[in-house]
Amino acid sequence: MVWKKNNVQNARKSLGKISRSLGKTGEYLTMYDITLQGYECFEINGNMCFDLGLVNNGDVVKVQVKSTNKKRNKHSYQFRICRSTRTIKNSKLSYAEENYNVFDFDILALVFIPLKKVVYIPFSCVVSQKYFNLKGDEEFSIEQCLEILRETKE
Repeated sequence: MVWKKNNVQNARKSLGKISRSLGKTGEYLTMYDITLQGYECFEINGNMCFDLGLVNNGDVVKVQVKSTNKKRNKHSYQFRICRSTRTIKNSKLSYAEENYNVFDFDILALVFIPLKKVVYIPFSCVVSQKYFNLKGDEEFSIEQCLEILRETKE
């Protein structure tokens, strides 16, 4: 079967919808998990570098959520820890990947959709990484991340 330009565009739209749906599922699961741990959490709408705000002692902690529903191999899951940017130049759409910087978020929430599990990692542990591989049995709580953030501010 020969793919026509229209079919490719429709396929990209479908993949974009699936990706957004997966991302929203991860955000909601993270909000639920944070709330169960006793913190107030809210969704960030708009074009920001982080997805959720977590209220801790009156301060807002920026949480970036990354979700996956597939294993990289039989032993681990892979998370893409960079943001995609789209630019249009001379009527052509191009994509680029950028690493996050220290001002973008404070905590990274990695969501294993099939396991219904969230692992939290402070930004200092993900600096300049594009991919993160985890098995799914790691235990990093939101409280551990907040403690690391407190220590780095002191």
